[in-house]
Amino acid sequence: MHANKFQEQDKLKAFPVESDDLGMPFKEIFDFIIVGGGTSGCILARRLVDANFKVLLLEAGGNPPPLLDVPFVNSFIQNHSNSDLDIMFQQVSVQKITAGLPKYNVSKILTGKTMGGSTTINDMQYERGSPQSYDQWAKITGDRTWKYEQILKYFKKMEEYLGISTKEGNGDMNDGTLNLTLGQEIWFNAGRELGFTIFNFSEPQRVGFHPLRFTQKNGMRINTYAAFLKTIEETRKTFLEIRRYSIVSKILFEGKRATGVYYTRHGIPRVASAMKEVIICAGTFKTPILLIKSGIGSESQLRAANVGPIIAILPEVGRNLQDHPIVQIGPISFDDNITLWNPQQNFTFEDVEQFFKFKKGPLTNPYELKFGEAIVASNGSAREVGPGWPDLQISFDSVKCTIRLIRSHSRGLLKFNSSATGIEDPFFLTAEFKFFKIDRDIDAMIQGPNARTEFK
Repeated sequence: MHANKFQEQDKLKAFPVESDDLGMPFKEIFDFIIVGGGTSGCILARRLVDANFKVLLLEAGGNPPPLLDVPFVNSFIQNHSNSDLDIMFQQVSVQKITAGLPKYNVSKILTGKTMGGSTTINDMQYERGSPQSYDQWAKITGDRTWKYEQILKYFKKMEEYLGISTKEGNGDMNDGTLNLTLGQEIWFNAGRELGFTIFNFSEPQRVGFHPLRFTQKNGMRINTYAAFLKTIEETRKTFLEIRRYSIVSKILFEGKRATGVYYTRHGIPRVASAMKEVIICAGTFKTPILLIKSGIGSESQLRAANVGPIIAILPEVGRNLQDHPIVQIGPISFDDNITLWNPQQNFTFEDVEQFFKFKKGPLTNPYELKFGEAIVASNGSAREVGPGWPDLQISFDSVKCTIRLIRSHSRGLLKFNSSATGIEDPFFLTAEFKFFKIDRDIDAMIQGPNARTEFK
């Protein structure tokens, strides 16, 4: 209801007077065009506006409803797809990998379609990642600016730490933590018993146990739109133009140079030109497909998509797909219900009052309250690159333990589905994740549950 009302208001604001030529593409010129108002798009727009560039930000969705600011509703949003808030890509799953899924073995890939993108619907957990990963990217690209020591200043610029350890950084991304709970104390004591170091947020990621960090402020979710753009959207209109409900279908070129985009807003065609750059921040899944539809990709993909003209043959577009496969151990049962807070047994109107009056209480926590996290190097990883570059992440919440492979060696592939009706079709791509195609990924995941048994 909120989304429909906001969409109608946005349409009336964008096109206050009906015109006979609304069906004709209308061209405008900006310094930069950013496709996608999600996690990275909002941050990039802010930095460019701060440098006094004229920026057009195109987002397929609208503003998120206020209810999403309540951290507790996170799990409900993820488990109930809403086309106004997310893009739920669907595809037939790979045999044996997701064989336990219902509904004819069709897997779903959830990404945000709203201002702030997936930071509006995700678990709010914030991680910088391993320094070794950034250093590896610098080595692969031959670009030293990817090194962790080089980009650390940008992390510090966007972070404002409001947690329990030493404050580091001062910027726009307000990062908080849950109050230290009994569960967290037990988790950290288990780590100490096993000889692990307890490290805090301000330190580089390494093997050890640490408290979780969440993108929250005053008990509320804060996405990248709220952190970077919401406060300046009205005050910096000269430099920032945000157009919601704008579907980009093609990047426009002059020779090999991207000069603009073709898009529709509320179904009305538009063309925008960029004097400097077109920046594609459409996410992991839509970005390569948009490139293919614009004439950039492998020869076979471009032929299947039936696009023209061909701008560049780049075989790697759509390849190198990576994700973090997980294994969950649970559910874990307890004899004493007082041990845990859960909505079925403990939810009260006092909890609601506590949240809306003081921004405290259980509603400030994600639905599945996590106690902490362990970063571990599998035996194979330790032998290959040393113990300093961990590949397993183990977390424990109120009902289960989750083991996540954070450095997978298996690589997948994205393909354009030529039978799709358009770029908004949930079947417009075919994703082949190819989880566990490489044996050492399987070996590493097997070690995760075995390590978990030591924490009892």
